[in-house]
Amino acid sequence: MRCEVIESEDATTLYLRWEIFLEGKELELLESLGGPLVFALDATNYVDLSGKFHERIEVEVPIYPHPGRRNFGQGKFTDYESRRSFMERIQGGVIDEVTLFTYEAKPGSVDAEGHVLRLDSSTT
Repeated sequence: MRCEVIESEDATTLYLRWEIFLEGKELELLESLGGPLVFALDATNYVDLSGKFHERIEVEVPIYPHPGRRNFGQGKFTDYESRRSFMERIQGGVIDEVTLFTYEAKPGSVDAEGHVLRLDSSTT
């Protein structure tokens, strides 16, 4: 599993788009868990989709299932450092924490309400 990010070229909007790719048998493993899986990580200086500014917020990224055929997401930030930090943490978190959980979890171990994996911000 990997996460590709695309930064906006526009210096004033500071958008960040990402796509999460499932590779190998990861889709089969996620389907066997039994419920939805969400990856949550902290963000600073974040502007949500309604245009509201958040100095600190926890952004939830759906891993499985996700809306649409491809797992896209986007965020908007008010400074470069916040965007760069979020970009590094989402890429690293998907590769490490989410992939590790996917392979180690037993089939049927996630209930219908789902499971939220939180990235420990003290380690980043």
